[in-house]
Amino acid sequence: MAGLDLRLGDMVRERRRELGLTQAEVARLAGITQPAPSRIEGGGGVPTLAMLDRIAKTAREATDP
Repeated sequence: MAGLDLRLGDMVRERRRELGLTQAEVARLAGITQPAPSRIEGGGGVPTLAMLDRIAKTAREATDP
């Protein structure tokens, strides 16, 4: 399962950087704890679907005109 965690974390990190957001900004905008983005990006666990949904919505909203 560690491989999946790391790939997911890489995807989250890459998208966050494309948007020019810090981990703290992602956490605040997504309404999740501040350490969560770091754990996800570092492969430190599988986030819940609800948490991934909040992060995805934050990414979409950051790109809306």
